Amino acid sequence: MNKRLVNLIFITVFGFPLSVWAQTPATCNVGFDPNASTYFAESLDEAKEAMESLCKAIQGDGISEDELHDTLLSFHLALRQDANAAMPAISEYLDIYLTPLFDVRGDVATGMIPNSKIDRPDELTVNSITLFKQGRGLRIDKDIPQVDAQACFDDNACWAAFHLYMGILADVYNPLRAEPIQLALTLLTLKDKEWTDYIKESRAQTPLGIGLTTVLYEAFYGKQEHDFKSPPKVQWFAMRPNLLYESVSTADDGDQVRGTIALEVIGFNYWQDACFGYACGASITVNYADRGGVQDEGYGLMFHFDNTYSIGVSQFGSESGVFFTIDLLELFKDKKASFDQYKDKYREMGN
Repeated sequence: MNKRLVNLIFITVFGFPLSVWAQTPATCNVGFDPNASTYFAESLDEAKEAMESLCKAIQGDGISEDELHDTLLSFHLALRQDANAAMPAISEYLDIYLTPLFDVRGDVATGMIPNSKIDRPDELTVNSITLFKQGRGLRIDKDIPQVDAQACFDDNACWAAFHLYMGILADVYNPLRAEPIQLALTLLTLKDKEWTDYIKESRAQTPLGIGLTTVLYEAFYGKQEHDFKSPPKVQWFAMRPNLLYESVSTADDGDQVRGTIALEVIGFNYWQDACFGYACGASITVNYADRGGVQDEGYGLMFHFDNTYSIGVSQFGSESGVFFTIDLLELFKDKKASFDQYKDKYREMGN
């Protein structure tokens, strides 16, 4: 998710954007260790620019994800070049920090924190060094084995440079540790899970249904429970096509059970735990079938269960019928595309 969606979430939850709430975190104002210039003089300027760019991105201060990524990439490459000269014993293991620490290119919501763990059984021995980066429930490790870790420890310059190297990385990425940002990322992770469940479980919707759901929540539900950072609790449908198996007992022999085309003119669906722990909803339909003995056009009332099954009753003039659905839209509709449409509409509301 990009920073526009982060800002939208903060507007809907707290009434003001993240850029107002997170006014220059203290971690954006720290200085680097004065001794860092001993080994990393060539890369300190890039480190400062990287930290400034990361802080701008967090505060929504007009920097694009590509610009942030490119600035951080320049920093990592420059830092690696200095590290190769200062720490030859362990430089081959530093690839874990060779690129910007994001799961998604330049997206602060997927940022990871660099750190290390040193196994020292006594003052003169280093068994191993573990380099890692972690965030959003994910951790990636890189182990430096004993022989190389010990070689760096025995070299005073290498050992000092290693601590300064980790300190520079920590200072650059420290803005992601700020509590407001962690709250934002935690919130985004939770909402991503809700949307994943929605994509997987809910009934498929047409673009018209998505638009209707959005409009209704904006007009009626937005001031109540729904806050536009979660998927809608109720789906609305308009002009949604269905193919039914329908039985009209008074139709001519051979035409009593037929495939029927139905259009959900208007309908709704509580897609999660609404009726005794199951999803449920209803729609008004217009039905059509070419059968003898009854008129072709009719109307019906359709009931939805568990986001998958629908049954209903229909009326063709004075004749009644019953039906159940074959939900072709469910089979062929790309729900991920529907999710993207929802996301685009929510982002538009935040602009």
